[in-house]
Amino acid sequence: MAEMTRTLTAPDQEVLSAIEQFVQSKFRKTEIERQPDHVAVRRKVLWQKQEAIFRASGGTLTASGNCQDSDKVLYKTMEAISDMLDDHGWDEAARTHGTKSVAKGHLFKDKVLDELAPGERIIVATHGFHDDKPTILTVTDRRIIMISGEVLGWDAASQTIALDKVSSISEKTGFALGAIRISTSNDEIEVKKVATDEVKSVVSAARRALENNSAPSPSPATNGGSSVDELKNLAELHAAGVLTDEEFAAAKARILGL
Repeated sequence: MAEMTRTLTAPDQEVLSAIEQFVQSKFRKTEIERQPDHVAVRRKVLWQKQEAIFRASGGTLTASGNCQDSDKVLYKTMEAISDMLDDHGWDEAARTHGTKSVAKGHLFKDKVLDELAPGERIIVATHGFHDDKPTILTVTDRRIIMISGEVLGWDAASQTIALDKVSSISEKTGFALGAIRISTSNDEIEVKKVATDEVKSVVSAARRALENNSAPSPSPATNGGSSVDELKNLAELHAAGVLTDEEFAAAKARILGL
């Protein structure tokens, strides 16, 4: 039984209408109930009542299914309206870095998106194997995420490494396949059987993400309090006759950057 939540890039009602139209054309043997805030898709097979519900409110879509068959309706529908959903930069990252292994429609795409926090953006992602299980390695602007699952089925497990915990990331390439190694202070993780033409682009993008994460934050701008104090002191010295008019004017211009 699947459940997912996505941020919308289109109005709520427009999204619900698109869902209703897709289900009507793709799943003709289902019963569709349209309400102001949701679309319910139902089908009865023998004693089983299958149901998928898509609820849109405040720019957020929540979708859930109550069995494997309704989950299929859910996933196919979500993929059909993907242009109306915030994918956290998934498709753009695949185009930018040429990572065809995680192109639109990948089996684990929704599993990765389910892991992301609001505002978290994907830098790069690729497909490989970790511990002999198919794995999606995703680098975001905050962390590295690995989603591993069985060859068959939807069950998946995730592993997360904050960018500031990564010591290094390296590559090993062969004729057709390579590997990406992630090192931390107490562990080394290797994702194998990654397409060779993706290994270098993924490692390069990941290293840039690490550099950006470790770069020092800009120093806060001076609030100008010290300049005010200096001007006050100058005025007092000028009033006391310590500074001439010319000296006072020159010093004031220097402080004000004139």
